[in-house]
Amino acid sequence: MNKKPNQTWTKKDLYQYAQEHEITISKNLKKDEILEKINSYQEKETVKPSQEKKEQKKQQDIQKEENTVKIVEKGEYTPKQKPKLDSETIKKITHRNKTKKRFFRQEWFRYKRLEKKWRRPRGRHSKMRKNLKYRPPKVKIGYRNPTEIRGLHPSGYQDVLITTLQELEKMDPKTQAARIAHSVGGKKREEIEDRADNLGIRILNRRKK
Repeated sequence: MNKKPNQTWTKKDLYQYAQEHEITISKNLKKDEILEKINSYQEKETVKPSQEKKEQKKQQDIQKEENTVKIVEKGEYTPKQKPKLDSETIKKITHRNKTKKRFFRQEWFRYKRLEKKWRRPRGRHSKMRKNLKYRPPKVKIGYRNPTEIRGLHPSGYQDVLITTLQELEKMDPKTQAARIAHSVGGKKREEIEDRADNLGIRILNRRKK
């Protein structure tokens, strides 16, 4: 019985159709109720393959985007390269970047000649030296970062100073990023930047072209 059930069918034919297609129907139902159950079951079966096809298309589109090379126009934003780290280290780095303290010298806001730098207070009557309330924070060992992320760049890379191409080739692009020394000239700097792009290494102090 491959035909679709209609109202012309008898009750026995409907029950037989339900048994063939493994549709559970109680015997106390009327003819119209049996038809409604069979039709609802068929609609569900038609919806399932359509959803699966949509999911397959999404996966195919994602694979195409990954395989195709994107052409970036001038002025368009391109996301920067990121290191491959564990979830715990990423949490620690984000927490450090959000809660990082800056320490300034005493009364830096009062005089223009004082720069925003840290100098330990040494005055005999200094309230900041005595750690009294409502005074700016002092440098203490409690503000130190954990050993796993100590000395890392805010992006999570290990900051490596480079002067030659040989030093660049020894780097690991997954965990290390290059910083070109200020003593390197413009011609050699361009060569290092081109070689870093080929190796997939991020440069932290890249000059704008």
